[in-house]
Amino acid sequence: MIDKFPNYVKPAAFLSAIIGLIFGFLLLIPIVQLFMIFAFWIVGAVIVYMLKRNNFIGQFGEKEAIVIGSISGMVSVLAAAVSFLPFSMIIGAIFKTLSVSFLFTTSFFSSIFSFFVLILFIVFVGLMNIIFNIGSSLLIIAIYNNLEKNTEESPEFKIEL
Repeated sequence: MIDKFPNYVKPAAFLSAIIGLIFGFLLLIPIVQLFMIFAFWIVGAVIVYMLKRNNFIGQFGEKEAIVIGSISGMVSVLAAAVSFLPFSMIIGAIFKTLSVSFLFTTSFFSSIFSFFVLILFIVFVGLMNIIFNIGSSLLIIAIYNNLEKNTEESPEFKIEL
């Protein structure tokens, strides 16, 4: 079944996972946590730009934007959670920090029900991230298509004597 996917799905998922892992480590910095939600919103646009720059997709359409936005939205959040949660628990256990995010992650792992709630929370944030990434990838694809259309229709000036 994985062979039926278009050729841009695997690179989009791989790039989203790498960006998500990087974002997960950046979430360990308390001041950066405030601005990371905006960074998660533009992952779809970054993936579209990287795929276009490396010629994985020739002509863009809305279908490609929706697929890339969905993949990059969920995969980046899951990868960020996989890298952030264990390291935040380790840092919280070692340094006994009073940061809200470290107390949040350690208190959520105190029982099985809390673990289930944490998984639901991560999936919900991933679903919300899908919506924003579809929007950002649709926007960047519209910009690319507009730029390509303008370069193809460039008028030629001829001077006749």
